[in-house]
Amino acid sequence: MKTRNGLLWMLVGAGALSSCKEDCKTIYSDGVNRVSSGQTLCFSLKENQTTPYLWKYYISDNALVELLHDKYEVDKHSRGNTGAGGTHSFYFKALAPGECSIEMRHEQGGQKDDFVEKKSFNIIVEE
Repeated sequence: MKTRNGLLWMLVGAGALSSCKEDCKTIYSDGVNRVSSGQTLCFSLKENQTTPYLWKYYISDNALVELLHDKYEVDKHSRGNTGAGGTHSFYFKALAPGECSIEMRHEQGGQKDDFVEKKSFNIIVEE
């Protein structure tokens, strides 16, 4: 499985995460997301890089979905305001038809089995 580090501040919405700024299909952690092969998928997490907690992603089938890139943007804040949060966006590409999931775990210090929150994005890739 692939993993990627990120830091959590809070999630936006109850299962539905904020939409991404780039041209992509926003996916959600509640229910099944149907996408087309070749399509770019995205979701965003609120995050604060000053916390010790890390977001890691786990893809159940790397032949169906791969990470393209991720991007962190700091929220507007007053100068000198330490500890300001931001938004971390993740972009994936659907590669081939099938079913898989992307699991996001909020882990502290890279301890895979010791996480405080988990979000699963269930995906059906269609031709």
